[in-house]
Amino acid sequence: MFRLIVASCAAITVIAAPVYARDMAGPAKPVVYDSGWYVWADGSYQRVNLPRFGAGVHSTGAIAGGPDFGPMHTYEHQKLEGPGASGAIGYFLPPGTYFGSNARVEFGGSYVSASRSSPQATNINGAFATLFLTGQTAGVAFGCGGTLCATAKSTLTNDYTSWSANGKLATDIRNGWVTSTPYVAVFGGESRVNQEFAQAVTGFGASTYSATANTRWSDWGGKLGLNNSVEVTPGIAVGLNGYAGLAYRHARLAATDLCSCTVLGTTATGTSIVGSQNTTAFVANVEASIGGRVAPGWQLRSFVGANFDSSVPFMSPSGRGGPITIFTGPVQPASLGFSSEWSWYVGGGLTAKFGADSPTLLTLR
Repeated sequence: MFRLIVASCAAITVIAAPVYARDMAGPAKPVVYDSGWYVWADGSYQRVNLPRFGAGVHSTGAIAGGPDFGPMHTYEHQKLEGPGASGAIGYFLPPGTYFGSNARVEFGGSYVSASRSSPQATNINGAFATLFLTGQTAGVAFGCGGTLCATAKSTLTNDYTSWSANGKLATDIRNGWVTSTPYVAVFGGESRVNQEFAQAVTGFGASTYSATANTRWSDWGGKLGLNNSVEVTPGIAVGLNGYAGLAYRHARLAATDLCSCTVLGTTATGTSIVGSQNTTAFVANVEASIGGRVAPGWQLRSFVGANFDSSVPFMSPSGRGGPITIFTGPVQPASLGFSSEWSWYVGGGLTAKFGADSPTLLTLR
């Protein structure tokens, strides 16, 4: 991935070189106010991190009816991969409308799609039990005395999609070759994760278990951001951008499962759970970029960045507050939980501005 970033930066430098040479050879340009419309579009590779997932077979230690040590297969901080796209259209307000220079309004949106399928396998040398999402016991196996008695294999498939729309008010504050662009934005959107889990135990206590979980959350909120760019040579600029904001979040969970267990004659059966919860999420971003003008009003750029979300929804696994037996013991159903996660991305984009050429276009983001 580092080679891709370096190659993108090199390509921008080579393509833009003739324009840069003309800029350096000519007289210094006076500061001009931009006018009219502009558009930009980015494409990216996304690495989306999701919270843990656990279901199905639980370990109970050395003996059947022992304490609940949690799901035998827990998928921690899953790293999904996929494409992302974003873009916006903006308009420059007349000079003096807002503080700074080149005040503008912008309307845009983004879309991300990521997925991953991960397997796990475990040799079972102790006792275990299969729990439904409701916390009820689907089947219990007796201890193996420290010898291999069964094998558990599972696969978790994740499909993630997210879209958002936003409106922004921004302005430029210039100091020589440095341009700072503070902005305020409002946004809204929806994200969802569909998870398919399949698990099979072979050997003593053979069983099959499957679960489907759909987690969905909708957001609306606001954020404050600051973009900074430095024109290292006429026509080439590097940038460091970031924002922080709050989102009101409504999250929903719906999940079902099915178990066919041969232990103690348990027949095929299943359960389901639903839940919803409201929370406030802190969201933040940091991004580094490099770009250059390839023609008057046109710019290419490459970038790498990271997103933070303090409250990503997920399905917390079911469990038991005491020994796991067929008929007794307190139950704890699977439920909706929240976890903080970092995600990152890398990509490139194009900006087109219609009107007077801008000293640097990196701030148009």
